[in-house]
Amino acid sequence: AAGGALLLSLKPSLLDSPLPRIASYAGAAAGASSHGTIEAVRPTALIVAFLNGVKGVVFGSELRATLGAVWDSDPASCYSVGQTVEARVLRSEPAKRRLVLSLLSHEQAAATPALTGVGNGGTAKAGAAAQYPPGAAVALRAGDEVRGVVAGWQDRAAPKEEGGGEEGVWVALSGGGGGHGWLPLSQLGDVRALLPLWRRALRPGASLPPLLVLLVQPKALGGAGRVTLTAKPSLRAALAGGRLPTGPEPPRGVRLLCGWVAKVKREGAYVGFAGPLRGFAASADISDASEDARALLSAGQSVLALVAGGTGGSRERTLQLQLGHDALAEAAKAEAADGVAEAAAVAGLPSRAGAEGAPLLPLAASFLRERWSIAGARAAALEDGDEGDEEEGQKASAAAESVEAALGSARDAAAPLSLEALRAVRVGSVVELRKPATKRASADGVAYAAQLPGGASAPALAPAGSQKLKKEETARGVVLDVDPLSSVVHVSTSDKLVDAHSPGGEGGESSGKKRAAAPVSAAADAAQRLRVGARVVATVALSRPGLLVLSLPKHGHALGVAVHHALWSGAGARPELLAAEAAKYSSGQKVQAVVTSLPSEAADGGAAAPEPLQLSMVDAPLAAAAGDAAVSEGGVGPLRRATDARPGVHALARVADTSTTELHVLLDRRGAVRGRVHFTELAAPGQRASLPSASPEEPVHVVVLGGGKAADRQGARSTGLVECTMRPLDVAGGGAAPPAPAVLGG
Repeated sequence: AAGGALLLSLKPSLLDSPLPRIASYAGAAAGASSHGTIEAVRPTALIVAFLNGVKGVVFGSELRATLGAVWDSDPASCYSVGQTVEARVLRSEPAKRRLVLSLLSHEQAAATPALTGVGNGGTAKAGAAAQYPPGAAVALRAGDEVRGVVAGWQDRAAPKEEGGGEEGVWVALSGGGGGHGWLPLSQLGDVRALLPLWRRALRPGASLPPLLVLLVQPKALGGAGRVTLTAKPSLRAALAGGRLPTGPEPPRGVRLLCGWVAKVKREGAYVGFAGPLRGFAASADISDASEDARALLSAGQSVLALVAGGTGGSRERTLQLQLGHDALAEAAKAEAADGVAEAAAVAGLPSRAGAEGAPLLPLAASFLRERWSIAGARAAALEDGDEGDEEEGQKASAAAESVEAALGSARDAAAPLSLEALRAVRVGSVVELRKPATKRASADGVAYAAQLPGGASAPALAPAGSQKLKKEETARGVVLDVDPLSSVVHVSTSDKLVDAHSPGGEGGESSGKKRAAAPVSAAADAAQRLRVGARVVATVALSRPGLLVLSLPKHGHALGVAVHHALWSGAGARPELLAAEAAKYSSGQKVQAVVTSLPSEAADGGAAAPEPLQLSMVDAPLAAAAGDAAVSEGGVGPLRRATDARPGVHALARVADTSTTELHVLLDRRGAVRGRVHFTELAAPGQRASLPSASPEEPVHVVVLGGGKAADRQGARSTGLVECTMRPLDVAGGGAAPPAPAVLGG
């Protein structure tokens, strides 16, 4: 053809090959062998090129099984681009231009049929445990971090007494002595609704997220041993924060632990950690809403638990746990000096400076990171030409498509497959919008085409009622969410948001006047000025299943993300329940939230996109129990001067002394402004009030009622001390407190 090029080869290994030549997908018969050249060497596969542009894939599971740790550590030392290899056709699909190959001969494949992983979609059937022995992995300890790739899938775990019947992944471990580990499907992530997407995306040879050793059983599976792993971001963060036990005893002085539901029955839930320690929570100690724990929790999901006691010896110790919201909140209040750290953990907040314990991962972080990890694994599978369309693959795809539909993340056929283009866009970016080239009907909003950095174009969706563009018309929109599963960018065309997120734009309601041109927007600047623990009033910008995007009008219209539920038990919700929760919120609705994390760059080594401001929808009484970690909007601290002691002002005071009826506090740093809290101002009207066992200099969060000649709320004249309150609703920001979040179950 005119302008075409003729690609030639002088390789003797190709010219002198006695094997049939493959020049088309239709002509590649199953079982036939031919010489080809390696076009690409990847950690998950080899790409082999034949004549006329025909390409095939050799999966990493076969290469790993035949080459072992050498392939894991350095694939380029095993094969090189341009090398000639003899490949045997396992499966050819001309309609999809797909060719699956093996480098094993007929004799080798017959002797080790599990190596190719073909014929059942890569799923390991009976005897999988024998095919994937732990080897040197039994030398690992609970809490060790490891890396690995998918060796094979198994539909039913063994042995029965260890939760048999759960689907999972056999993992080929990288580094060290190698070996294999067992990763239950429920341990692949924190968000239960996304698990079917993991099942479809992870093919044999696919790389897995960072893994944590949960349990090592050298004598399990008839003596072969088993190493159980987890990829849950919540458990990895809890281990770093000292809240995930790895031995037979819980960490000393820590009452609130993060664990996972090992088994759930009507009478209660068994909770596992990392290592041999176990706990049990009766249904009555989980929620008053149901007497059946199975309606509240699901196996594998992460939970926060209060240690109420323990039974048995050190070898078979079982902790008595409470998972109920009220019990966790009361435990936070009762911790005295450590109460701030404990309550912050319950609320999903980082601990204050100087308090023991690192932060537990915010719920929104797990959802965001897992979406990107799944999208990356799926993109690798598509690039390698393997979508698992055998019987098992079809089942996995059908389940995944159902989940994507429920979450509103169905893949758009016209969307770009490159995740790099999507990673260049973050929440708060301003993009140019055009009318889409092809009409895409959507009941969820108005469709656009968004111009991404680098010139790529992606489908965009704005809330219903947004401006509809005519041909050649353009508009600007603010990115609310980048969904890597669907490659759809969710935007808002609100003039206030667009202006606030544009460099030099106005900073929102509290800005007063227009800002000068700056390298960052008013919203980005305001987001960085927030501090973790600040309580804010927010406006709903977008509510999607599993994700809530909020705008902060009094903070430059900065955007933050949250989930609809405040407790980790909500991570076990099914997709349809997440969709029902999302439907309870509408654009423009005002809510209260707490800042849990400031904007950051990409997590997990750049595998995900930069993470936006993260918020928690924790209820007001629980946030108030966290002391100075749950503060009023804009942050709270000591008063600067006596004239600041105006009614309604929040202050971080220090305890001076106590009497039988009053708590005396110092409201400023120098101790010149003194106040008092009557014991009736410690509880809501109608509830029993009593003075706390506070120590001198202990920080307390108070709200000023009056001072000097001002009257308190009962009308009595002040005695010169500033009258203050510590009632939970006042400390939380006033008004009626939102209802406690329901425990979302399976």
